[in-house]
Amino acid sequence: MHGETSAILRCGRWAAIALFVSTLVLALCAGRPPAAAAGAPGAWTAISGDTGSLLATPAVARDSGGTLQVAWITFGTPQSLMCRPIAAGGTPGPARTLASGWGSLSNPAIVSGPGGQLRVFAGGLGGGTHDGLSWWSSSDDGGSFTLQPGVLSGPGGTAYQGDMQAVITPSSVLQTWCSTYGVYVHRGLAWGGDSQVNDVGDCGYHSSFAYDATSDRLLVLAAYNATDKEGLWARLVDQTTGAAAAPSVFLAKSATSYGGSGQFDMKQMPVPATGLVGRAGIVVAYPAGYPSATTMRVWRIMPGGTTTTVLATGGSSKGATAVAADSAGRAWVVWTTSSGSPRHVYARRSDVGATAWGKTVTVKGPAGSDDLWELAASAQSGRLDIVGLFTRGSSEILYHTQLRPGLDVAVSPAKASVGHGFTAKVMVKDAVLALAGAKVTIAGRSASTNASGVAKVKVAARKSAGTLAVTVTKSGYAQGSASIRVVR
Repeated sequence: MHGETSAILRCGRWAAIALFVSTLVLALCAGRPPAAAAGAPGAWTAISGDTGSLLATPAVARDSGGTLQVAWITFGTPQSLMCRPIAAGGTPGPARTLASGWGSLSNPAIVSGPGGQLRVFAGGLGGGTHDGLSWWSSSDDGGSFTLQPGVLSGPGGTAYQGDMQAVITPSSVLQTWCSTYGVYVHRGLAWGGDSQVNDVGDCGYHSSFAYDATSDRLLVLAAYNATDKEGLWARLVDQTTGAAAAPSVFLAKSATSYGGSGQFDMKQMPVPATGLVGRAGIVVAYPAGYPSATTMRVWRIMPGGTTTTVLATGGSSKGATAVAADSAGRAWVVWTTSSGSPRHVYARRSDVGATAWGKTVTVKGPAGSDDLWELAASAQSGRLDIVGLFTRGSSEILYHTQLRPGLDVAVSPAKASVGHGFTAKVMVKDAVLALAGAKVTIAGRSASTNASGVAKVKVAARKSAGTLAVTVTKSGYAQGSASIRVVR
């Protein structure tokens, strides 16, 4: 279980995790599902065979041509590392095997550099001279990958244990992972130079990076399960060395007061975080609340301080979560809950700068699937690519879909009387941005929103009580809706 099992068991509430992991797989068929045509946003396409584990976390990066590259491992004995491209429109290309026959591999990281350069990082054992943190390089946008000589960090740094995350900044490429011994950062593509950046205490897991290009700040984030230190912590990293540049900072409200102390429902996923394109700030999202994490919370970390916002609350516990940034300076947050079969995926997109959030959009999981264990996301202009690890029958399979942002719809009056016609005023927004040109339809009559995002629709008198549906459509968005009650 990636070398984390012993530490998790010592930390208490994670003993049940061991029951979820498959250790033997009868057939390694990753990347070879039956052919499936890519559909419109909301349609799911299988992109892997049975991954062999509930903890097979996909990694995603967009190459220089805009194609989404998805990397993952198959668990079992032995293990394999796979990568598969998905075109901007959602059509998957052929899967490629980067490594096979390894005794163990960590969940990988994949990053994209200039000139079609892709790099995949994974810790492993059983790769001969590659026991430790290894990396594969592609100079043709994923057409082929080459395992690079040697390792960046050896078993002594426990790089074969923790799942990998990586980031490219103007200064370097850096990798992070966790183990029973700490939270590590490695800088560059040469041996040595690991930095231990855990100053919080025992039980630090699932580290990740987020880079704020506007202020040139790199943060490493991790989830901690140590007594009186539970929750999410962020630490500034010196990009020239990979060492910590300041003490760790606690993300307020990531833990919940329960039984007289702060408690934290830690999830089995890298801490979801991203920088924003062309804007200052780092966005972190995580389920909060205890004993059930029923609140989806987001943090906006700025050079001068941190604010937090609730994106969703109530209902069942929130689970797998991912974040992504688009090219216009917006952020997406996507998550699932622990109820329903198939599971549903929920997403919200922010305004530019991530100061406000748009309407929640949702899609039901693939037909025949049940639980959703892991999520990864990557944003294009006007849509979000989502990769989820679903249980289907006795298998765990990666599926891909796309979502479009939601429309906020407000209508007045909200109530009308039988026998009286009226004019409905409908306001349409994307987060705080008023949208012109949206088509509003009520009882067969339509109008378009003006520059202020407002449409006025004359509605004829109704002869009976009931509900009038208000539908709103605009290119590039999921359909919006509201309703008007008609009463006697």
